[in-house]
Amino acid sequence: MEITHADIANTGFSPAEQTAKHQTEDTLASDLDLTIQILDRSGKIKKQVRSIGNKITLGRGLDNDVIFKEPHICAYHAVIKRAEDGTMELIDLDSVNGVKPLKGKNLSNVYKFKTGDTFYLGKQKIRILNSNHPVEPALPITKTESVVEYFSQKLVTLTCVVLFFSYLILEQFLGTSGEFVWKKVINPLIVTGFVMLIWPAFWVIIARFLKHEARFLAHVSNLLLCALGYIALDKVLTVLSYNSAITGLGELLGFILILAINFALFHVTLYLSCQFKKTRHWLVTAGLTCLTISAIYTLQYSQQKDFSPLPSYSKNLLVPELLFNSGKSTKEFVNESEYIFGKAQKESAQD
Repeated sequence: MEITHADIANTGFSPAEQTAKHQTEDTLASDLDLTIQILDRSGKIKKQVRSIGNKITLGRGLDNDVIFKEPHICAYHAVIKRAEDGTMELIDLDSVNGVKPLKGKNLSNVYKFKTGDTFYLGKQKIRILNSNHPVEPALPITKTESVVEYFSQKLVTLTCVVLFFSYLILEQFLGTSGEFVWKKVINPLIVTGFVMLIWPAFWVIIARFLKHEARFLAHVSNLLLCALGYIALDKVLTVLSYNSAITGLGELLGFILILAINFALFHVTLYLSCQFKKTRHWLVTAGLTCLTISAIYTLQYSQQKDFSPLPSYSKNLLVPELLFNSGKSTKEFVNESEYIFGKAQKESAQD
């Protein structure tokens, strides 16, 4: 490489130093600069190792550039070099279990590859990438992440726990006609607590299996908030039925709200544990929601009788302050009933 006086003046290096510098750059330009991704069986990245050099050795030996723990890999299993034509080659060093491309067969000991290609070293799956291999764009922080961060706060989880179990205790207290005995309340509360823990524990295991954060407190807060939502919805529907018979519109409203609560539960849960891509996330959330709602309503309707000669009535006993419509006295109710029955008898006689 020829160096001019202008080069020396611009860089401040002597001719010898400038020549050595350019030789070093030329050498580095011909070196391999690769990242070896060690993958699990599902293809997720367990480890990434960047290595630079004229050759990159792979094996269990501690003097390799990329060291593996997999017992089916030899001490010196394979080497990566650049061929004379400039392409990259993965060479099997006569290993016991060989080198195999992800799609193909062991046809030789030398495999020409390009960035992004995947191989098996024994049973271990690896992917080889150039340093300039494109990566996926960063995911924007969504509103769900802000909600999850809020749910992960200890104070929020504690508040949800206190509200939920306070409601259970109050429900037991108001439903007791005799003396309120704490011992009869404690055992159901403990059982309820353990049952409620099954849900977050299950999804935490899923998250850890998929190499995501556990976020146990966020799972607990999400479940309890949805449970409190169910309770609030039930109370609102109870007050509505106390004032008048719930019509088809009221039943539809209740169904939509139950659907929304279930959807919110699965939406946050899947975001915490699985972190699917956007389209897949919404599809799985909708599928689990529909499956749950179908199971709930199928169970309810399977327990109902096809026909009952007895009139249906509401057995909810609530305070008069929750009655928005003016009630009727017993005399007015009897007179109205006699009028209705009399009218029905006249119409039946005419037929």
